[in-house]
Order: sequence, then C-alpha cells, then structure tokens
Amino acid sequence: MNRTNEIILKRIIEKDSNLSKTVADYYMSLKELNDPAKAVELLARHVAMMVEMINDFKNSPR
Repeated sequence: MNRTNEIILKRIIEKDSNLSKTVADYYMSLKELNDPAKAVELLARHVAMMVEMINDFKNSPR
C-alpha cells in the first residue's frame, strides 16, 4: 500500500468510527420516538442506499 492509500485509509477509518457513533445515536433517537413503523421507514431508506453502494462496488472492475 502506498503512502497516499495509507492516508486515505486512515481518513476512511476515522469516518467509519464517526459513522458508527452517529448510527448508534440515530438508533437511540428512533427508539425514543417509539414509532416502529416510522423507524422502519427511515431505516429502510438508508439500507437501500447502502445496498446500492455495495452493488456498485461488487460490479466495479477490480
């Protein structure tokens, strides 16, 4: 791995950590709302976006 990729990976790891914390906070807020149908609706949008991203990576040339 070259130096540029190391720097990019370090930024990605930091963003991943921040994202995990934000998702956990988001989940707790959804629980506090106490509206499972709305929570599922909101979560489903994010899941759909993530599935699209995963498929993009799977279909990208290596």
